[in-house]
Amino acid sequence: MADPVSASESTSFTITIDDTSPSLSYQPVLDPSLGLSAGWIPSPGVSASSSDSQSGQAGSLHATEVDGASLSLSWNGTGVSLFGEFLPVDDDGTATYSIALDGTPTTNFAFSNDSPVISDNVLATFSNLSYGEHTVELTLHNPNSVFDGTVLLQVDRVVVIGEVPPQSFASGTSLSNSSLVVTTQTVPDDAISFQGQWSFQPDLTPGQSFHTSTNVGDRALLTFNGTAITISGLATTSSGSYNVSLDGEVPQTLSALSQYNTSTEIFFRTGLDPSVMHHLSVVNAGPSAIDSDSVGSFLALGSVNVTTVESNGVSP
Repeated sequence: MADPVSASESTSFTITIDDTSPSLSYQPVLDPSLGLSAGWIPSPGVSASSSDSQSGQAGSLHATEVDGASLSLSWNGTGVSLFGEFLPVDDDGTATYSIALDGTPTTNFAFSNDSPVISDNVLATFSNLSYGEHTVELTLHNPNSVFDGTVLLQVDRVVVIGEVPPQSFASGTSLSNSSLVVTTQTVPDDAISFQGQWSFQPDLTPGQSFHTSTNVGDRALLTFNGTAITISGLATTSSGSYNVSLDGEVPQTLSALSQYNTSTEIFFRTGLDPSVMHHLSVVNAGPSAIDSDSVGSFLALGSVNVTTVESNGVSP
């Protein structure tokens, strides 16, 4: 099943955020040794509604049964879909989930939950939103703690629709949607300035190479032109925090600390003005603050993808 959010207009594009991405905010996040009743934990990807574990297998998943457990993501654009699986309960202790868009609870969203393949199920999807900054939040409601110890809700990924800012071009420029071409390309390694004690590790994971750092203060700098950017990397058991700053804004601190090692998107941003140059900085910030016992400062940067806008073959 294809992702239901589609970039049908020439000024639209999609970005997929895996459940392991530090861009997703999970509450509460606790040690998996405490079990499902304590918060969100990584799941092996077995369908809660299927007796055949293979038929329900997905990639990485986050799972919970906790009343009030939530997931949120902010982005700039016009649409979003959340993929995963919910196990409905029909007795007196009914468990449900709710969706809030931009802080307002809503039931005005499409969903489907009838596939044995978790990654095909849609927990919520919105399209044709007004262009701008949005936040979507999913919350599980399980007030009677029904099915204690059983996965009720699993999240596989979030797909957002980005859009070229309507007022992104210089005053007096007349451009129609049909004259624009939106493309996403990987930034060459030599366009990124790695400052400090970085190492290049080819095939660190099968078919993937990374620039890695364990030294606090190491930084990667990039100047680019585009309307969106994504950075892939590794989330690992020895990862720490990193600060990301775009165009001189206050740095955003994220953590790649994970309960297992996985490739994921460690940063993304949409809604950038494609008519100007942007300046990105990623800095190794040392051990993660989300775990008081964490001592790792490992940071791995993979590919950097930039979405650009062209008109009649000429970049704006």
